[in-house]
Amino acid sequence: MKKGIFFPSTELPSTPEVVREFTLAVEAMGYDYILHGDHVLGAPHDRDAPMWGPYNETDAWFDPFVLTTYMAAVSSTIEFATSVLILPQRQTVLAAKQAANVATLSGNRLRIGAGIGWNPVEYQALNQRFDRRGKRMDEQIKLMRQLWSEEVITGSVGDETVDRAGIHPRPDRPIPIWTGGYADAALRRGARIGDGFTFAGMIDEIEPRQLVLRTMLEEFDRDLDQFPSELVMIPPARKGQGRWPRNRPNFLPGMDDTASRWKSLGGTHIGVVTYWMELGPLDAHLDYAERALKQLRAVDGD
Repeated sequence: MKKGIFFPSTELPSTPEVVREFTLAVEAMGYDYILHGDHVLGAPHDRDAPMWGPYNETDAWFDPFVLTTYMAAVSSTIEFATSVLILPQRQTVLAAKQAANVATLSGNRLRIGAGIGWNPVEYQALNQRFDRRGKRMDEQIKLMRQLWSEEVITGSVGDETVDRAGIHPRPDRPIPIWTGGYADAALRRGARIGDGFTFAGMIDEIEPRQLVLRTMLEEFDRDLDQFPSELVMIPPARKGQGRWPRNRPNFLPGMDDTASRWKSLGGTHIGVVTYWMELGPLDAHLDYAERALKQLRAVDGD
């Protein structure tokens, strides 16, 4: 399995020195890729329509395309994955252009994990409809793939229209677009149009979801051996549960068992998370990352 680690921007100082040190350290350890999230805006949760997601106005996020470009410039081989890029709140052509530039400048080290998000305040501020974000993302993925592969295209996503135009430079190979989620609708979207799928959660609850996904892949005549899937080891929130607690369990005990079970389910990627455990400064996050990687390598016999 490929092994990734989430950049804990919400718990570390937002400085270039921290980003550089984290990137170089996990690359030297032997991680295959770095995951990072996407929030353009944070907002207080005390509003008429309460938000159920975990982040608010105090949590720090870098723009994923800017962050990846910087990380790629200071590193050599490690790859990058958005987890997730909230695609429907972004302009489609601009996102395609930014992704193409990152792929070109990083030497094709970018994977896009695309999701629909949970924060309606961001959608309002970016002038997009929160209630049609799933359908919009389906249309966006189709148009972005055209923009990356064809010199001139004509197509549209909602009110956004491309009339015999194209982006340049284009990536010299397809940029993988993975989707994610938990509900049947999200699994079906991934099986239908995704290049891979990302789960976030505990192995006990993700195992039946992975089995459903693989059944759906067969329904769409997808090759199971050519469809990667990822487990990011963090308990997910559910609607109605309120704000996520910040004192998350330490995953190190039994991480090798989780990884072994995920591998037996056809999992190809596994992601380590170091935030919400009150680890402290960067050195503590890196120590956790190193110990986690040793367990994951043991599963693969490395």
